[in-house]
Amino acid sequence: MKTRNLFSSIACGLFLMCGMNLYSQSDALVSWTGGTEFEWGAGTGYTLGWEFTANANLSVNALGIYDLGISADDEVGIWTTSGTLLASATVTPSTPESGDSFAWVATSPVTLSDGQTYLIGADYPAPVTDPFIYEASSVTTAPDITYITSANSGDVGFAPPIASGAYNDAYFGPNFQYTIVSPVPEPSTLAQLGLGGIMMLGWGWRRLCAGRKS
Repeated sequence: MKTRNLFSSIACGLFLMCGMNLYSQSDALVSWTGGTEFEWGAGTGYTLGWEFTANANLSVNALGIYDLGISADDEVGIWTTSGTLLASATVTPSTPESGDSFAWVATSPVTLSDGQTYLIGADYPAPVTDPFIYEASSVTTAPDITYITSANSGDVGFAPPIASGAYNDAYFGPNFQYTIVSPVPEPSTLAQLGLGGIMMLGWGWRRLCAGRKS
């Protein structure tokens, strides 16, 4: 039993030495102040959202939409600034609302790169009038996200939104959840960790032998 406890402690120490960070899931858009709950059911449908920069390597694992009574299937997506769709999901009226005013749909993980700018948008199809927040006075995002400006596609349905800047804090319907991607250690760091692990195992073996002699 002592042997098992000793080597369990060593294994735990090696795990901590490797610097493996277990990051919790976060909402990109946290809160806002002011603004109006707006409904837009004109034309063929608009993709409304916002532009942002990733401040770390992020793994997106869910997309969501502001959900206080949506009545249509609303598609949510994240694009590069060149218009490449990276992730998408469809939120339906039956998608459960999580208690933070958003309904979430899990997606296959996609990585956003540190320092790169992206666009997120949700399609609001006409003639349905699903709500979103319009012209908020301020916005708070997670520290790993820098909000830039609002974006919309124009009257073309689900399409890459274009950063407009016309309504700086607007179109808060789409949102996403993410975890931080843990960086891979440099080879030199791995070598140091390996040496440290060997030293810890040697220390544990000496303790074990000393315990048996006594």
